[in-house]
Amino acid sequence: MADFTHMAARLAFSKGIDIMLHKVNKDRTQGMLDLVDVVQKYVGDMFAPEKYDLIRSMIKDPNDKWNQYVNRLIDELDPNVLKMTLLNLGFEAMFHGTKTIRANRVKYDCNIPWLILMDPTSACNLHCVGCWAAEYGNRLNLSFEDLDRVVTQGKELGNLSVHVHRRRAAGPQG
Repeated sequence: MADFTHMAARLAFSKGIDIMLHKVNKDRTQGMLDLVDVVQKYVGDMFAPEKYDLIRSMIKDPNDKWNQYVNRLIDELDPNVLKMTLLNLGFEAMFHGTKTIRANRVKYDCNIPWLILMDPTSACNLHCVGCWAAEYGNRLNLSFEDLDRVVTQGKELGNLSVHVHRRRAAGPQG
């Protein structure tokens, strides 16, 4: 029954995305402001009221870097890719995943991150400022089984956002 409920909610969210993207394509600023209103109405106290106000002020400022970033995504991404990104990040990770994570934080009395960042290997020869990878040599590697275990356990706890950092393979620099 839980799977059916999840699928029905995802379908409803998908239809909502279609409506909001149509509004955004007609009037970008007003459509985005309407989207914030809808999100605030349905997820309510998941985020502090001042966060919604901050997002509204960014949308109204054409020079805001995040506003420019979102506008580029809307303008440059294929509409289907944009919709699936919104569905996966908006519904699965933010709406569904965050609720599950918060419930599991209470259940297990521990912190569960909303995002998993993984570096499967330390093999890198770039020596980027602020990066630690090259400091440890190139022998620290996670196996596929370890990566799979982290992702699987994270999913069970509600963490649906995973970012895997890829590095350039170590070798002769040139």
